Amino acid sequence: NSRAGHVEKTASDVEAPHVAEKEKLPGEIDKLKKAREDGAAAAKNECDAAVAKVKEECAGEMEILKKRHLE
Repeated sequence: NSRAGHVEKTASDVEAPHVAEKEKLPGEIDKLKKAREDGAAAAKNECDAAVAKVKEECAGEMEILKKRHLE
């Protein structure tokens, strides 16, 4: 009987940290997903800004070329 109690306590001692860590996982996963989404959004914004800048520069160059062509 004492041995069974010891085994049960050992199992409980081993299981407790596992359960605690398992309970943390959903929160950690959500944090990682949010960080990934935020990073992707920031990269998209940076890319969109770079594309807009290039389009603006190209539009200016096209106007210069059109004026030269008309002269």
